[in-house]
Amino acid sequence: MKDLLIFSYSGDAHVQAVRSHLDIIGAKYSLFNTNEIPKAHYITFSSKSMDFIVYNKQCKGEFAVDGSWNIWNRRILKLDFGDPIPDGLAKVIDTETRKTLEGLMFSHSGKVINDPRANYKAQNKLDQLKVAKDLGKDVIVPPTIVSNNPREIRQFYEENDGRVCFKLQKGEIIDLEGKKFTVMTNLVREEHLRDTELLEQCPHLFQKYFSKEYEVRVTTIGDKSIGTAIHSQESEVSKIDYRRYDFNVPYKNINLPENVAEFCRAMLNHYGLDFGAFDFIVSKDGQYIFLELNPNGQWLWLEQLSGFKISEVLAEYLVS
Repeated sequence: MKDLLIFSYSGDAHVQAVRSHLDIIGAKYSLFNTNEIPKAHYITFSSKSMDFIVYNKQCKGEFAVDGSWNIWNRRILKLDFGDPIPDGLAKVIDTETRKTLEGLMFSHSGKVINDPRANYKAQNKLDQLKVAKDLGKDVIVPPTIVSNNPREIRQFYEENDGRVCFKLQKGEIIDLEGKKFTVMTNLVREEHLRDTELLEQCPHLFQKYFSKEYEVRVTTIGDKSIGTAIHSQESEVSKIDYRRYDFNVPYKNINLPENVAEFCRAMLNHYGLDFGAFDFIVSKDGQYIFLELNPNGQWLWLEQLSGFKISEVLAEYLVS
């Protein structure tokens, strides 16, 4: 069993769930809350030894992060400074901190779950579609166009009989007049295509919209894929996009078709990932349609609603 260094942030419920099982199996771990570095941690790199030394101020413990440690790259958040500091200076401090932590993970001789470089490459939705198509495995890749050419967008809309949805390539929080918004998947209507000036502003991602029997979130950890069926069609709230959460719909652990499990493992291997969260649609005729891979996706709500202990599977993998 390996020792485990956890990069996360204060109050991360996912980490708390995993720590509970690490305690049960007697694993040794150290929690490094990346937002608390000024008050909770020292980190030192020296070219003499080429080692990274981590010191926890609270428990007064120090150790070298050598190959006997695995690293769980759960989340790196911006620092909590306490007193306000100028935005420009805060950005410099955050960048220097992130570069240091990434340097530790890039040079680490043990296992990193996931390597930040692999996470970065795997986040590109367009590359994911190409990889998914190359992998095959009888998983459908939805017809997709990314364009700011109104003529091409309209042609795609007509080719798919108007059954088209719009989504962002990367989810963002938009702050408008003190209120925060995000953009979910939405159906495209004819009137949306008339605003050609808006369409020209930047490339937009459009996909064929498939009628769903239900949706599936697959959490893949190493060679193990855990499928959770989300019966989003039982609620008008979540029918188009399950991320408009209605927690009253059933969430059920399911046995995945072997070709789908193989597809998920193959995509992780392609990107050099140990962990990934996949989203699929299951069509009315039972076909699996790939939507996206989130290389550092959330999973705790699936455990809470389905009852399947994803945290236990992950905890044991992290120290393997």
